[in-house]
Amino acid sequence: GWTEYALSAADRFDVETGLCELVVKAGEPGSEPVLRVQNIQENWVRWRTDEGWLEIDLCTDLHGAQVPKNAKAELILPPDSTRALKLQSEMASIQAGGFTLEKLEADAELGSIVITDTTAQSASFSAEMGDVTFTGDLPGYTEADTEMGGIELNIPRPQQYGWQIETEMGSVTIDGQEFGSGTRQKKGSRTPLFD
Repeated sequence: GWTEYALSAADRFDVETGLCELVVKAGEPGSEPVLRVQNIQENWVRWRTDEGWLEIDLCTDLHGAQVPKNAKAELILPPDSTRALKLQSEMASIQAGGFTLEKLEADAELGSIVITDTTAQSASFSAEMGDVTFTGDLPGYTEADTEMGGIELNIPRPQQYGWQIETEMGSVTIDGQEFGSGTRQKKGSRTPLFD
């Protein structure tokens, strides 16, 4: 079953997970933030407010404790008042969707990042061993990085935009033009800028 925690009202959320899957989804407008966890012990869930951010730690600093493979956390946030998300995962996937944000950061060490139905004025995605998939709108600065994985941005095509790319192994395709291994190239500096 699920254990539910009512959280303090906030408009910026910083979530760090260890070995549990993280799903962040939009609740009803005007609702209070709620955290639901499954197969996660109570002492593995901590939160506090720091400089306007509600910081949530899930299954981190466990010092050798075994987390069940099906450990899962759902963070349900009001879509009308959530302005910023920082999502970090050590060894599990991150999923989020349904938000209009000023700032979005998602970082997964061993796992994928899937963000849907979201608009972010500035966005940063990083996956060491996993894919990054984003569907929505990114009208400002966007940075996406993987070491071993793919990046797919499904966004409306702006009239004007700038980009810069760097590849070590693999390739990047922009507007049908493929840039192979060892490429470092820049085109324009207009906003939105994709890095």
